[in-house]
Amino acid sequence: MKKIEFKKIKFKKIKISKRFFIDAIQNIVILAFFAFLGIWFAYGSRAGSSERFAMKYFEYFLTGNYEKMYEMTDITESIFVDKDQYINIFECNAIMGGIKEYDISKPKKKDGLYVYTISYTRRDGAEGEFVVNLEKQPERTYLFFNTWKVNVDDLILDKYTIGIPSDMEGKIDGMDLKDYYDNTSLDGGMKYYILYRMLSGEHSFTITGENIDTYNTTIYVEPDDKELEFALDSFSMVPAQEDEVLEYSKYALNQMYEHALQGAPFTDIEDLFATSERRRAALGYLYDSIVDWSVGEDGAKLQTFSIDRISSTIQKYTYAEEVAVKVSYKYSFEALAGRTMVTANQDVITGNGKAEAVVYYRRDSKKNWKIIRIEMELPNYTEISEEE
Repeated sequence: MKKIEFKKIKFKKIKISKRFFIDAIQNIVILAFFAFLGIWFAYGSRAGSSERFAMKYFEYFLTGNYEKMYEMTDITESIFVDKDQYINIFECNAIMGGIKEYDISKPKKKDGLYVYTISYTRRDGAEGEFVVNLEKQPERTYLFFNTWKVNVDDLILDKYTIGIPSDMEGKIDGMDLKDYYDNTSLDGGMKYYILYRMLSGEHSFTITGENIDTYNTTIYVEPDDKELEFALDSFSMVPAQEDEVLEYSKYALNQMYEHALQGAPFTDIEDLFATSERRRAALGYLYDSIVDWSVGEDGAKLQTFSIDRISSTIQKYTYAEEVAVKVSYKYSFEALAGRTMVTANQDVITGNGKAEAVVYYRRDSKKNWKIIRIEMELPNYTEISEEE
């Protein structure tokens, strides 16, 4: 049996120098550094992009993420500038239904700001613009790249003046205006209040006074607005006083017809009206004309006159001393027609119609409302046609 012999294989030793290892390691480090540098530069450039920052702000606006928008702004808070009021502005101007396309302009430099205009088309086809003013910050990202904040100074009013009647009190967004009093008009009728640094957008106003119903309104204040004055005709009467004059107007008109058709003297009802002799004389003349109206020419005469339906509304309230009430009524009647040359017989006429009167009031020295004048046109019952 043959023996198998294994021969030893000798490997030749290769000498690798120390320099080779050093060069290899250096190359790996250099490649890794440049790879890291590329990633760092790409990320830093992206993070420091003003256009990307502007688009992110617009994206938050589209999605209603107003708190994130607020975090992107450079804003100094004050009494009328804070997060809640900032959010209110953009909620009021939200783009409902989304957009289908947009285009962002190249930035324009204005007063140290980078201004981007984003033009967009809503899904319903309406077009609009969204302007973003960017302000470069002193801080840097990774030591080299810019950081940005949105400047909202264009949304802030430096000074806003509010005027209300002197005997009233006002609030804006629940805050008393009296703390911001500035001056009173020369005639003493208006007081003016000045608010400094106020955000534009919707603001709620409440005005109260002895002679008015509580007045509440919401007004959108534009960035270019300077002042707001509440005119006297903006206010309505205190509800209890309004009800009083509305009911009293109907009552007084009924009393005038009722007594006049009976031929009673005006003195029977003169206490319904103001005490001024001049006022009562004019109202007495109107009353006498109703008495005369009930007996027409050629023997025509009202037999009956009935107000079947009556309503009243405030026509005008002139703060705080005058009010005009319009009284509308439907009536029916029966009358004797005038005699003719052919016959002495008188036909009986029946009919109905509509009429109006305006009753004017002023306050007397005791602050009670009194009727000073009534304007009305009496119907011609000898020619009137029937109305439903």
